[in-house]
Amino acid sequence: MKVGFIGSGNVARALGALLKSAGHDVAFGGRTSSDDGGVVAVANAVSGADLVVLAVPFLATRELLPALAGKLVVDATNPVNADWSPMLLGQESSAGEEVARMLPGARVVKAFNRLRRRHARGPYDARRSARHLLRRERP
Repeated sequence: MKVGFIGSGNVARALGALLKSAGHDVAFGGRTSSDDGGVVAVANAVSGADLVVLAVPFLATRELLPALAGKLVVDATNPVNADWSPMLLGQESSAGEEVARMLPGARVVKAFNRLRRRHARGPYDARRSARHLLRRERP
């Protein structure tokens, strides 16, 4: 399967590495392309992709949406402002629903927005992670 990522940050790289290791073709698209980081123009990353992962800040999604018409899109964004404070979208909607509304004709799935980079690197042991959290909360 060909997977195009819009974004080349921590989430995109971690998920991309897992998909590559499973034998999928992965392309990372960004505002500027680079030969050394494997980042191409967004249009090139999503062209011909079977699946597109939206892995950019939520505020940047609106300008990227025209390239996603008719695609299967995984929305991994979080609705936060530029200062990382929560973005209030109201009581009747979610960020995933907002992205889906902006993409008529696309199939949008909300996923991986709560995935931490360390968990996407390989097999995840929930027991070990839970022990780590419990140790951190002790006085």
